[in-house]
Amino acid sequence: MSKRNSCEGDARPAKTRTRPGRVFRRLSAFLCGLVLLVSVAGSARAEQAKKKDVVYLVNGDRISGEITRLQGGILHIKTEMAGNIQVKWSNVERLEGGTVLQVTLNDESSYQGTLEKEASGEGAIAIRTADEMVRIDADRLELAETLNKPPVDRFKGGVSFGLSILKAKDKRQLSLGLNGSYTADSYYAEASYNTFYTNDSVAGSNYRDYLNTSYQRKLPRDWFFTGMFNTARNDALELDIRYNFNGAVGKDIISTESTTLQALGGVGVVREKYESGEDHSDFETVLGLKLKAMELDSPKLSLNGEALFYPRPGDINRFRIETRTGLNLMLMKNVFWGLTFFDSYNSKPPSAGAVKNDYGLVSSLGVNW
Repeated sequence: MSKRNSCEGDARPAKTRTRPGRVFRRLSAFLCGLVLLVSVAGSARAEQAKKKDVVYLVNGDRISGEITRLQGGILHIKTEMAGNIQVKWSNVERLEGGTVLQVTLNDESSYQGTLEKEASGEGAIAIRTADEMVRIDADRLELAETLNKPPVDRFKGGVSFGLSILKAKDKRQLSLGLNGSYTADSYYAEASYNTFYTNDSVAGSNYRDYLNTSYQRKLPRDWFFTGMFNTARNDALELDIRYNFNGAVGKDIISTESTTLQALGGVGVVREKYESGEDHSDFETVLGLKLKAMELDSPKLSLNGEALFYPRPGDINRFRIETRTGLNLMLMKNVFWGLTFFDSYNSKPPSAGAVKNDYGLVSSLGVNW
């Protein structure tokens, strides 16, 4: 393969693509349909959302929403603005509301009623049924959850559309983001897809596409196992396609009502194909941090971020770094404004003229459910 000097690299013709109009017409139609679906679903649940529980914490904070489950000393509350919130039962001062739960004790006896926090001890629980008040110690409770809770309530999702400003090509671009998650008692799964399209008269069209999926299984003592499968395409980095699969073990470093910080480490495999023709597969390791934080008093702000470091065991000078930080402000029910910063770094790009670092700032408007 012949080498290109810098002059030849500057003089090469700009890439042109004919796909953007067709692609974005389809994406726009999909977006409109999804917004309509979310609006209908939100209206159907409006009557159910009128009745709320209020959880008062010992530190003075207050959370409004629907109590969905109490298990293992953790109270789960579903809120309109901040989604699902987990609170330690020992941090609850009192409860207000009327959500009826199915309560199962460790002796297999069961009750249907509302929960109350007993003042006699931080672990005491009272179950108010239609006929009586039952008082138990927290260690006797096996599970309390909402009656006939449909599985669809465990799903969360969102879609966003916006304008981005990128450093690598210094051009404006359109962006589309889709995300979904499912929360079960012992595991959590999520997937997201983000695409960015840039076009100008000099450099032609440019694409960046990212698909990220993960599965997280709870383990004892705040540990967890996670599997991650990701794909990426980035014209700015001359990356045609990258596939990587990683398995990792992690731990909750911070786990409070408003903040979760996780650390993880593991191994995996990666395959990369570049525009230069370079195509290779390799083993890689992964080290990372993940952060989720929200405002409890008025749950209209949420912060999410992650930083993942991928060194190659066979070449200590070859590694990549992927970071993302997102801030969401709820404007009204199911509608948010988001600001996201992302950075992709490759220590050894395929050619001397390729950029190592591609970062951007994305402003978007979206809906969630």
